[in-house]
Amino acid sequence: MPALTTDVRTTDALGEEDTAAAWELYRSAFSRLEVLAAQRHLMTEGEFGQVAADARVRKLLAHCPDSGRLCGIASVTTDLAAMPLVSEPYFARRWPEEHAHRRIHYVGFVGVERRYRGSSGAFAALVAEICRPAVAEGGVVAVDVCRHNEDLGLPRAIGTLLAELGSTRALRLDEQVYWAHEFPVPHRG
Repeated sequence: MPALTTDVRTTDALGEEDTAAAWELYRSAFSRLEVLAAQRHLMTEGEFGQVAADARVRKLLAHCPDSGRLCGIASVTTDLAAMPLVSEPYFARRWPEEHAHRRIHYVGFVGVERRYRGSSGAFAALVAEICRPAVAEGGVVAVDVCRHNEDLGLPRAIGTLLAELGSTRALRLDEQVYWAHEFPVPHRG
């Protein structure tokens, strides 16, 4: 597996060229969830472009040291209004002081190119950079994880990475369950 630098570039807005490369990586990283999760986890290209340009959302970019190519991307914000489906009143009630001082860091996504997953360090570097401000200020980092990724152990993996950054406590905030009621094709005789 190619070696990866742990350096991650952070920016408030992506330029046109970076947005195109980031969109391709994002689409590649999350497209498999289209058939594995009931709720849509893949933004449209237009929605992605809006996030890429929104200065309220920090974008974190990990590049391959050998080629300089983008291999990982993440987004995080302390402006919960920047996340259309997040209930800001929920977070304000649960963590009033952290909310008042903008110490709640909501992760929009963390995606790593397939060949750089695992032991490459891209995911760990992105998670560390996302959490760096929360560790320094005593904040909260919240992330939405679909059941498929939970079954793969993503929250446990994140917890292991965060334990290296300092004392932390993981909390399940909420769970949404999708139900379907199937009806058999009527037998016509």
